[in-house]
Amino acid sequence: MLGAFRLCRVEIRRAFVLIVASAGPSACIAKTPPCFDIAVGDPIAIVVVDTYVDTATGISSYDSGFPTICGFGFDLSQGAVLQATVVGRAENPPDACYAGVAQIAPFGGWTWTLTGNGSGPPLSALVGSYAATNGTCMGKVDVSLAVATANPFSPSVPGEMPNVIMSRSFSGSGEPGCPTMCTGEFVVNLQKQ
Repeated sequence: MLGAFRLCRVEIRRAFVLIVASAGPSACIAKTPPCFDIAVGDPIAIVVVDTYVDTATGISSYDSGFPTICGFGFDLSQGAVLQATVVGRAENPPDACYAGVAQIAPFGGWTWTLTGNGSGPPLSALVGSYAATNGTCMGKVDVSLAVATANPFSPSVPGEMPNVIMSRSFSGSGEPGCPTMCTGEFVVNLQKQ
């Protein structure tokens, strides 16, 4: 923590010397945990609202049955509630704040065991890498929850840009019912408990 404080002091001095006062507060303040008021120890419910489709990617549906797409019906389902506990912090890309590293309780026959911090786009609320199994399929899951608004705890409004988008990638054995590689994006609502 002391090293981070020194880094912030250096950045503040540079900003002062360069007279960048009009840029607003230093990036160091934004890096000071917790980001989005998410702190280690916080229990957070992740409510899966719907699949998310960004038409710019050329993907029209995350439920289309393509071998590289795993939307609803694989591990997640519409209305599922993932119970997460923030157990650590992971730095988002430079000049962003810290994301919470989430331990997720077993759900819907699946167990995701936290194996690493994972990573996500700037302004991710939660991230994590997991060893995943449902008893017959085993693999690796990477998750990030990107925040598009100032308050990730505000519910998304249908027809508008979602407040939080969960990206999930899975790498498995390739056995029947266990894809080698697939992805999915989901609209989720976050609720502090």
